[in-house]
Amino acid sequence: MIFTPRAMFLSIKSLALGLALAFACGATAAGPPLADTANQSGTNDPASLTYTCGGCHGIEQYKNAYPQYNVPKVGGQNNAYLVSALKAYKSGERAHPTMRAQAGSFSDPVIEIISAYLTARAGTATKAASEDHSYDVIGAKLVEAKGCIACHGKDGNGLLLSTGSTDPQYPILAGQYASYIEVALKAYRIGTRKNLIMAGFAEKLTDSEIKALSHYFAAQPSKLSTLKGLD
Repeated sequence: MIFTPRAMFLSIKSLALGLALAFACGATAAGPPLADTANQSGTNDPASLTYTCGGCHGIEQYKNAYPQYNVPKVGGQNNAYLVSALKAYKSGERAHPTMRAQAGSFSDPVIEIISAYLTARAGTATKAASEDHSYDVIGAKLVEAKGCIACHGKDGNGLLLSTGSTDPQYPILAGQYASYIEVALKAYRIGTRKNLIMAGFAEKLTDSEIKALSHYFAAQPSKLSTLKGLD
């Protein structure tokens, strides 16, 4: 078979893409096969689009391999924040191999569909009985002293607007896994997760303060949920 220069270029390009995705999948926690749902299936069905999400976000206490932390709860999370986060993974602004590859397969309209679907899967707001409540007092003081309250509210459920709702561009921290919040804050502090506002706050936090804030938010009543039984 005779390869034209164009055919050889396309073949090399396809091989490079395949190797890149294979590396991304092997660099983090084991999970389901990645699905190029936006570009291959052409579906707009939210249940189909989020099928692979359940492989990690649908398991209670599921952990990322390295660094080790609980994969975050995304059910019931604020819609605008989810859109922003997925686009950040897609662009590489947030560094996580599997999430980069997964989000990179989604078009912007598909990201909107997925985010709305996940937001609608909120749980019942209950206090996290399994979390460590020994940080409740110091955590509440730090939320105000360190300025967290300005965007995330006193308990991590958001700051109430004049409309009676909370600002959807900021994530709900209440009820989120403490280990995930802790890793995220440290990533903002060293600049591996990029956000100018969060970097400014996080760089002033000590490890002990980050730990206290993480456990405080994790112990608050929340509607965040694990994506069990996606349908």
